[in-house]
Amino acid sequence: MKSRITLRGTLVALAVFGMMLPTAGLATEPIADHARARVSIIDVSLGEDGNLRGQVLDLQGAPMTETTVAVVQHGEILATTQTDAQGRYSFAGLNTGLYQVITDHGLTVCRVWAAETAPPSALAETLVVDGLQTVRGGMHGRSWGSFLSNPWVLGGIVAAAIAIPLALDKKSSS
Repeated sequence: MKSRITLRGTLVALAVFGMMLPTAGLATEPIADHARARVSIIDVSLGEDGNLRGQVLDLQGAPMTETTVAVVQHGEILATTQTDAQGRYSFAGLNTGLYQVITDHGLTVCRVWAAETAPPSALAETLVVDGLQTVRGGMHGRSWGSFLSNPWVLGGIVAAAIAIPLALDKKSSS
């Protein structure tokens, strides 16, 4: 009977510990700041000249002039450029593959195809909306909402929710 109680306590402790582990710590590679928001991958065809073209717009749809744009692959910046008066940019010398097109406040993830091998749904250009940010709902500042989002606090609450009934059950059976 004592070994069964010890086993149950050990399993409860392991379960609580597992719930408190951050899931990002289990990832196989680090997550970039821009990649924390959900991002869909778009198919883009390189131009006939092999260039990746696109445009940067603000939230109102106006072109963003003189904005720095970087193309990144596997966390390494391959090239940077500035947008022109229409917010357009172009990168030469890219191969097919998966790239991130990044500005200071926007990100587009592209699966780049050669012009002759691109699927029919592939776009001719990329589009980055500068200033589009993911905003999480909730309370602002130091409040109960931010306090309860701490994984250690949540783990303590879960542990108490499991341990208190077990302790009460143990007292009632003795």
